[in-house]
Amino acid sequence: MQRSPRSVEAIVEQQVQRWNQERARGAPPRPRPVILVSRQFGARGSEIARQVAERLGFAFWDQELLHEIARHAHVSDQLVAAFDEHHQVPLAETVRSMMHSGPLGSSEYFTALTRAVRSIAAGGSAVLVGRGAQFLLDPSAALRVRAVATVEARARGLCERNRWSDAEARARIAEVDADRRAFARDYYDRDVDDPTAYDLMINTAHVPLDRAAQLVIAAYEARFGEVRALLTA
Repeated sequence: MQRSPRSVEAIVEQQVQRWNQERARGAPPRPRPVILVSRQFGARGSEIARQVAERLGFAFWDQELLHEIARHAHVSDQLVAAFDEHHQVPLAETVRSMMHSGPLGSSEYFTALTRAVRSIAAGGSAVLVGRGAQFLLDPSAALRVRAVATVEARARGLCERNRWSDAEARARIAEVDADRRAFARDYYDRDVDDPTAYDLMINTAHVPLDRAAQLVIAAYEARFGEVRALLTA
């Protein structure tokens, strides 16, 4: 079942409730650091991120983040989707030509993205997928994860899940990976494949998704202390 996206206000309200509970126990209020999951196309980073969020009881932001960016920019989800993790120049022209309710350019998109990511991070206890968030937040306040796999493994999985041919899967991998690399370069002037931008890299060609989620949680605990994980597997 698709979950409804929660607004930043809902996340903050939830965090305030946690703080009140901690105060009642005599514990000082503090937001938990967030987890940022970057991924190669087909490496199933989003699935890992969702499992981690469910086990920790954290808010999950993938397509939900797109909704939040649109809310901050006061535009439709469809317009934001044209910019979302895409190379900016040709799409900016396309989106402007589509717009009737006001301007949305690459700078406006990036401003809304930055505001949304930082607002969510301020509330804490969240898992965010993609959008270069690993380049937006202070590394000391986030666990930065990258899901990778060989092209062969990713193509095989995409064929199984989407009933694509091997040629279709490989073409889509090349297209999306290139788009995401250009996105990181355009907006952050960074290389999304730079291993120093991450605290943990997981090769999902060899690590099952449930074990990958366990690795992320273990890395989170190693960096930020014990969490009370609601393990479901």
